[in-house]
Amino acid sequence: MFKSKQQKDFEKKMALKKTMNEMNKQIRKLDQQKEMFIVQGKEALAKGLNQQVSLAVSGLRMTLSQKKKVESMLLNLKITSQMKDVMMMTSEFLGAMTDVSKEMNKLTSEKQFANLERQFEQAMNGATMQQDMLDSFLENTDSSFDSYSANPDDIKDEEIKALIFDDAGGSMKDESFEAFKKAVMEGK
Repeated sequence: MFKSKQQKDFEKKMALKKTMNEMNKQIRKLDQQKEMFIVQGKEALAKGLNQQVSLAVSGLRMTLSQKKKVESMLLNLKITSQMKDVMMMTSEFLGAMTDVSKEMNKLTSEKQFANLERQFEQAMNGATMQQDMLDSFLENTDSSFDSYSANPDDIKDEEIKALIFDDAGGSMKDESFEAFKKAVMEGK
């Protein structure tokens, strides 16, 4: 059947909230996978299984990259939702200003026209200033998005390998471990 504007808005807000919850859920899942790959990499390292260490590093790299992408999408969604709210408020403000101006026009006589025109210009200047601030905000968020999402795959081998090697050296203090760690860190 036909839905009211309020019902449609409510359904849109619920869909947005559901999407955000799903994204947060995916981030938690990727965090769990990250920990799993770190543990598997450390276990493979402790057993001297170079191929499994390499697989764990690849899985960890992929997981970290996916997590960055999901976090970026979530942030984009939050910012876009906030911008929509500001635009809606601006639209409501302009509508209210139009209504007030019309009412003021009905109530004023020609003698008060100059006063009305001055007040209307002040109101329009305020609306223009708010729109300019919104435009500036949008330009700033564009550059922020660009710098935030510069390269989601820019995950260095050293960062990943450090996660695996951090604790592994504690239980394996012999020289063969240090030689193996150095070889893997250098990509040999």
